[in-house]
Amino acid sequence: MKKRATALLLILLMVVSLLPAFGAGVLAAGTRYEEVTSLTTGGEYILAAVNDGSSVYAIKSGGSNNSNVTSVALTVTAGSGSDPAYVETNDTGVVWTYTSSKYFQNGSNYFYPTSGNGVLTYSSGRAMNLNDGKLSFETSSSGTYYVAFADGAFSTSKNESDAATFRVFIKTETAPDQNDPTGKTVDITPASSNSPEVSISIDVDETFTISVTNSSSSRAYDFTATLSKSGVAEIQGSASVNIASGSTGTFTVKGLSDGTVNITISNNNSSSERKGVIHLTVGNGDPELPPADKTVDITPTTSNPVVTASIDVGETLGINVTNSSSNSGYDYSATPSTSGIIQFLSDDTIRIEKSSTGQFMVEGLADG
Repeated sequence: MKKRATALLLILLMVVSLLPAFGAGVLAAGTRYEEVTSLTTGGEYILAAVNDGSSVYAIKSGGSNNSNVTSVALTVTAGSGSDPAYVETNDTGVVWTYTSSKYFQNGSNYFYPTSGNGVLTYSSGRAMNLNDGKLSFETSSSGTYYVAFADGAFSTSKNESDAATFRVFIKTETAPDQNDPTGKTVDITPASSNSPEVSISIDVDETFTISVTNSSSSRAYDFTATLSKSGVAEIQGSASVNIASGSTGTFTVKGLSDGTVNITISNNNSSSERKGVIHLTVGNGDPELPPADKTVDITPTTSNPVVTASIDVGETLGINVTNSSSNSGYDYSATPSTSGIIQFLSDDTIRIEKSSTGQFMVEGLADG
């Protein structure tokens, strides 16, 4: 007698948010900032307080008007010969444009240290001086103040002896990525409604850049890149980038094996989520599967319909899932209620466009 494998499958309508896959020991191709000792109008700078060893702490925008700046640790690569020391980062929140008024601007806000109310990101600027590695500003009532740094926080002081020593780095170029001979890039602007979707194809071992624009006019966000499944591609380096209002940040993605995967870019803000999706095909895409021995149809709805099916051990079942939405495509996930009875021959998460049908395929492994 043939053994029969039966298992209840829960077909869940959901936008999948899984942990990103990281490449061990692989760094993203960040933007390079080389050390300088003077400032030039229009230059894009990182202002970093000296810490022990090769680390420095960069001044990072608070992201909105009247918010405190924060600090971000960066590693300095030492200079060699005529080549200056440099840092690399994709974090646009630490990048300040030097204006003709001697202001430092990030997005729509400015670096604004005060004499008694902290070191702020503010809607108007304050003229800053850089002398001998010390940042200072003038007040009409109390004269000169210096920017200080201790215990990971920036402050101000009247005493020059309290002044932090700053190393200043100017934007030069994007560090080359030897695995990306074509330099492919996709641009996406995550939105709170009608989330954009773009598609791209790359080869196995090829990389591409996702250029993400924060369309907010007033607030910075931490955007994250998450993969709908592992093994097909990986985010190289950090999967989270802080992007100032009106600015752009980047992620680098490398293809690992033939297949398809969805990459969701989101600010993960429950009250004002901004999201976009990249549909990535690597190499030859997903392999074609032979026709299933049996099929079953289901259309997920909010009432959670349930269907049953029976297959023999070694037989395959095709689960045809219809997206009834006429407006949006979705990622669907299939989850067996009991392990060890079936295995997925297809991915357990698939993208189904609006008013379309996709298929999961499973194989019976044991009685159940």
